[in-house]
Amino acid sequence: KTDSALTVKIAYCPAVKFLRSIGSEITEYFYATTEFVMDTLAELGGIDFEMISYDNETGAAEYRFATRG
Repeated sequence: KTDSALTVKIAYCPAVKFLRSIGSEITEYFYATTEFVMDTLAELGGIDFEMISYDNETGAAEYRFATRG
């Protein structure tokens, strides 16, 4: 966290973990769910969103919210 940004690190996605546990395959585009939701929330809040990294195997992710300008 800085005065103008918040970086979030997620170790794994519970949805990905569950789907894998029941033998479901995870589409390579599953990350878009997280990206779309977080980007929409940021837009509504008047801030920027950036997906820094995403691991399709675990759903682990790193992303940043930052003030505009």
